[in-house]
Amino acid sequence: MREKALNEVHLNIKKLEYLKEKELTYLSSNNQFYFLRVVVCTNMLLKKIDVLFNSYEFEDPSLTVRIEDDEKINYKNKINSFIDYYKSNIDKYADLKIDKFQTPD
Repeated sequence: MREKALNEVHLNIKKLEYLKEKELTYLSSNNQFYFLRVVVCTNMLLKKIDVLFNSYEFEDPSLTVRIEDDEKINYKNKINSFIDYYKSNIDKYADLKIDKFQTPD
């Protein structure tokens, strides 16, 4: 489960890097800058989640007995706070209303 999630994060980071470097630079529309900022911001979020994934040993979901320990709940809450921050600030960042996209730590 952990490896699958990490692979998914890494794959999406690569896709966004490709999109930024190979496709969006050739886009000629009024939204080009907005899209570039969204990609950069999304990549920052995924990299933060990647760091978080690598700092915690996730439990195998196939185990029949699971213990919701404080550490697991803390990591889950932290990822959710990153995603909530992203959702509430992505448009502000893309529209240059805020210049720094800093997820809560």
